Amino acid sequence: MKTVTNLKWIRLLAWTAVGILIISSPAMALTNYIFYSVNGDTTGNDCVQGDIVSWGANCGIGATIGWELWLDVNSNTVIDSLTDVLIVSFDCTDGDTANNQGLPDINPVPDGWFITPPLTLGIAAGHYVFRATDRSDNSIAIRGLIVSSMPSPPNQFRGRVMVQGHPAPDSYLQNIWIEAKPQGESSQIWSGLTDVNGLYEINISDVGTGFQYEINPRDLPGYVTPASQLRTASGIIDSINFAYIAPTDSLYGEIRDNNGDLITRSVYVYCSPRTGGQSREVQTNNGSYRLYFGPSDYGQWGAGLSNENLVPDYLLPNTWDFDNSTIHSLHHDFICFSSDTVLYARVTENHNQPLHEYLLQAQSNALNCWTMAVSGIGASNLVTLSISSLDLFNWGVNISNWDDRYPIPPGYVLEGGQSWNHHPGDTVSMNFIFGKMVRDTVKLDPGDPPINMNMLWVNLNRPGASYGAQPDNNGVFTIYADTGFYSMGLYRNGYLTDPSGRDVHVVDDTVGGLGFVINQAHCLVTGALIDVPLPLDFSVSVNAHTGSGCNNYCTWAMVDSITGTFAIWLCDGNWTIDPPSFPNRITPVPMTLNILESPDTSRSFNFVYLNPEGVNEKDNSIPEKFVIFQNNPNPFNAQTTIDYGVPMTSNVRIEVYDLLGRKLETLRDGEQQAGYYKVIWNAGNRPSGIYFYSLKVGDFSQTRKML
Repeated sequence: MKTVTNLKWIRLLAWTAVGILIISSPAMALTNYIFYSVNGDTTGNDCVQGDIVSWGANCGIGATIGWELWLDVNSNTVIDSLTDVLIVSFDCTDGDTANNQGLPDINPVPDGWFITPPLTLGIAAGHYVFRATDRSDNSIAIRGLIVSSMPSPPNQFRGRVMVQGHPAPDSYLQNIWIEAKPQGESSQIWSGLTDVNGLYEINISDVGTGFQYEINPRDLPGYVTPASQLRTASGIIDSINFAYIAPTDSLYGEIRDNNGDLITRSVYVYCSPRTGGQSREVQTNNGSYRLYFGPSDYGQWGAGLSNENLVPDYLLPNTWDFDNSTIHSLHHDFICFSSDTVLYARVTENHNQPLHEYLLQAQSNALNCWTMAVSGIGASNLVTLSISSLDLFNWGVNISNWDDRYPIPPGYVLEGGQSWNHHPGDTVSMNFIFGKMVRDTVKLDPGDPPINMNMLWVNLNRPGASYGAQPDNNGVFTIYADTGFYSMGLYRNGYLTDPSGRDVHVVDDTVGGLGFVINQAHCLVTGALIDVPLPLDFSVSVNAHTGSGCNNYCTWAMVDSITGTFAIWLCDGNWTIDPPSFPNRITPVPMTLNILESPDTSRSFNFVYLNPEGVNEKDNSIPEKFVIFQNNPNPFNAQTTIDYGVPMTSNVRIEVYDLLGRKLETLRDGEQQAGYYKVIWNAGNRPSGIYFYSLKVGDFSQTRKML
């Protein structure tokens, strides 16, 4: 959240209101006072929904304050964890005006006071308690806050919350917090609370008219949180309903440091779907977390930690990928390395002092972790990144634009891309230049329901550099990039793209010829590998595609190593699903499926493997025909093995191609006698992506795809 106007006036107001306290206590005083300003009035502790509110507390100079807001259910101005409800908790630091954790301080100079900028406060009517804890000495201040309903609200979101196993009326349905988060606006806070019938309403003043809001229900322990809904504030909007269901699966674990000690700070664990499902997050409880999934939430996911309450003291672990369609009730502990040294970065714009703030990230591939910090403008362009001395050589530094508060100006790109191989104590120079423009359009498959194109992401990627953009409402995307060769792709949860990717050479501005079609992956295809040796390698996968080359849809899914089952989401189209290959097993022929538009939402089949008589690794069995098997592992990192069979003495050629059909390598070219063979492709110097390999013998040719 960025600092708003008139902050000096608000600060002066705060100093005036608590002047006696400051005179009688030094700035290093314990946290023992919470301050409110309501429409400029600092004498009370009550407000009406839509009032302009600021709050703060005294603290040690430069100290971090842990804030908690509790719903005071019994209105006694005392926090009772058995009856009261913790609404939100976050950390703020005295003198931090950027603050990626919670709210900024209005004064950039640490002075023993933290005060928020003025906010439009429209939380649900009721009694609340603020608790502020000074992290430096654990001193605490508590103060009540009373919020009254807005009279005759011009805008209102209304609906019902239903919880499986609790038909209304039920006290369990009462006091469920429903938040309305404005999109692209950070100075408004609106919410509602349910009654015993699960009914709620969120009142929004005229300052919110025309804004789009994300209506978001809070987590309930033991239930799958329903997906948020987008609505625009325009009068009374009714029937925004949410249904909590009992979970069918979960992900759980703990947050620990690199010494194995539990991190008990309040941390958010997020989980984003790779295919299908809805994003979700949960707040830890004494270092533990549990995320719930429903029957429609099976597929590939990425889980990670938000930076709140961790950075800069700890580094964030990289996203952890998993597939709950094949492995259930997963346990995963996140390890956060403690920071004990620093790395510096200086940001310039065309080699001049910057006019903008930027979000910088430092990453260690050796430790699989990263951290972040915000640079200043002008002469304040040197930023400190807190890192770990456990990696002394391999830190990479990049500038990111995933936070709307720190956008990269249009046309600006980082000269040379991400910077690697830095040591603790280094100062990394990062200069923005004007890049080359790449522009085209993303189109939605005609049979799919409308989507928000702003939720898409088109990316240009090469080793050390990545540039991307969101399309506008018409699907038009504009990416600015440095010159060079890139892999181009489009990513959206629950959708597949045609083409699946592109190889692009950026030389000058390019408009057209680089578009995509996206298609909803609405059909879940399940199956199993029959008569294969279990357990399997964790890298075994099935691959699916609608054609050859780059102009087709393609996707893949991991196979459960214990059961041999798989689940893969497909869009409409004529699909070929390739089975993996195994030593001493005859690979079944690929499965072809014609997937229609919804309601064609599920298919099932099995791949049955045969064990040929007398075939084993030690003999010289002869295949009946020319055949090339699916590479293993697939997907792979540095290298993969390709098995193939030759039924007679022949001139054999094994070649590898990129998405554009360009030959990259010849792995085998020469005469071979009848038998089974294997070659290894070492792709360590190649960018990640989709490749093809082929077996060519005379007029015979067979091609497969690998990732």
